[in-house]
Amino acid sequence: GVKCETCSLVFWPPRTTCGRCFSKLEEKDLVEIGPQGTLQTFTHVHYPEPIHPRKAPFIIGIIKLDGADTAITHFIDEIGFDDLHAGMRLEPVFAADRKGNILDISHFRPL
Repeated sequence: GVKCETCSLVFWPPRTTCGRCFSKLEEKDLVEIGPQGTLQTFTHVHYPEPIHPRKAPFIIGIIKLDGADTAITHFIDEIGFDDLHAGMRLEPVFAADRKGNILDISHFRPL
C-alpha cells in the first residue's frame, strides 16, 4: 500500500495521488499491508461481458486488506456463494504465471 503523510490514509493498490487531500504519493510512502483482509460485500455475476477477465459465472467481492483504508474488488473462489458473509476473513491466492498486474492475485479464499 501507500500511505499519505498528510492525512495518514493507506491506499491499496498504491496510487500517485491521495484521494482525500490530493497530496503527491511516492515510492518512499510505500508501506506493508495485508496479505489477509476482510470481505466488505460481494455478489454473484451470472452474465458474460467482454471486459470481464474471467468467464461468468463467478463471485466477486470487495476486500479490505489489513492495514489499508481502501478496498479492492476481486474474485472469490474455494467457497460457495451461500457460505459467504460480510466480515469474513480472506487471504489471497497468487497466480502461477504472474504478469505484474492485479490478476497476479488469482483470487481470494476464506481463511
